[in-house]
Amino acid sequence: MKLIPISRGVLYETAELRNVHKAASQKKLDLADAIHLVTAVHERCRYFVSEDNGIVPPQGMTRMSPLSRDLDELLRVLA
Repeated sequence: MKLIPISRGVLYETAELRNVHKAASQKKLDLADAIHLVTAVHERCRYFVSEDNGIVPPQGMTRMSPLSRDLDELLRVLA
């Protein structure tokens, strides 16, 4: 895991993602969640840690809950 600075490009894509998500689900994705997801896509992450079931990462990225069972699995995969 690493900390990634937010770029202007990420913020533009975040706004676009939030608009697309609202049009598709009638619910706007939270700003922090959208920034998190767009950054994960930019970094080509294989796993996305979030407890929000409403966030659907793109194909090739697996959403994992921060609950201990899923974190244990994530740590096993990353080891």
